[in-house]
Amino acid sequence: LPILVNSLKSTSSPEVARALCDTMVNATYDNPDAQAALAQAKGFQVLLMILNRFTEESTVVESACHALGNLLMDSRSNQIAALAAAAAATFTFCFA
Repeated sequence: LPILVNSLKSTSSPEVARALCDTMVNATYDNPDAQAALAQAKGFQVLLMILNRFTEESTVVESACHALGNLLMDSRSNQIAALAAAAAATFTFCFA
């Protein structure tokens, strides 16, 4: 999963971004170990970045939101990490 996160960070292609997000969705569905690995690899931050980068690409947004939903499903620690990532992203956006 860290390889997916790094690839997602660097892509400017909506098609590649969607494919990578879809892969994350499939890997993390009902899989707490994969969810934890993606969270550990800064998956929240990168998915939020993708939502910001591809705001006009509805299929990318849908897939990224689905991946975020999988990460938040069963893990309290992932929910806390997601809130921290969202707060950091908001702070950066507001004060950049």
